[in-house]
Amino acid sequence: EGRVKGLRARGGFEVDIEWQNGKLTRATIRNISSPTSECTVRYGEVTSSIAVPRGESRVFTGVKP
Repeated sequence: EGRVKGLRARGGFEVDIEWQNGKLTRATIRNISSPTSECTVRYGEVTSSIAVPRGESRVFTGVKP
């Protein structure tokens, strides 16, 4: 069990993650400075593109690979 906050990601994004039993349980992605809102998220074998407008965030819970 654990969490980490404030990880900087490419393109002007910031990420917080939480996990339990070695599995991701929650992820928050914030656009802190990117002029574009496109963010690519990878977890396990899954890759998705999501829109996170500047100054906003997206939260994922119960994330499964």
